[in-house]
Amino acid sequence: MKNIKYKVLTTSFDGNTGLFPVIALHFHDEDSIMITYDDPGYGINKELLDKGSLIPSTGLKDKYGKDIYLGDKVRWTKLQYTDCSRMEVEGTEITEGIVDWMDTTLVLKKDGHAFFLWPTAIDEPNELENIGNIYDLGQIQTK
Repeated sequence: MKNIKYKVLTTSFDGNTGLFPVIALHFHDEDSIMITYDDPGYGINKELLDKGSLIPSTGLKDKYGKDIYLGDKVRWTKLQYTDCSRMEVEGTEITEGIVDWMDTTLVLKKDGHAFFLWPTAIDEPNELENIGNIYDLGQIQTK
């Protein structure tokens, strides 16, 4: 079975809002979950939060092995080849955007456009690099 990872968006005891790795989930009722998370400044915490506080991992990793979560800002470097043999590189294309879902497909959203993050499109030597997230960038959006 695959490991499903989450982060939680919450406000710590010192008043800072941040993303913290989730250790355990305890389903409380239809709308809330008891979340155990690791706050590096204060240690292990438990908090009753709504389901919207959870941010799931996409299952993708960036070129440094770091997990990519929904809402992460990613730089995608794609190699462009001269022909279908993929022997000679013509150039590179760099796209930066926010990782999100479009129906059932992961996409990189940028300026109203969506670039599909299919496994065949992001295989090496194409590279993803995690460069931030919407929460760090002050772009928190409600759904």
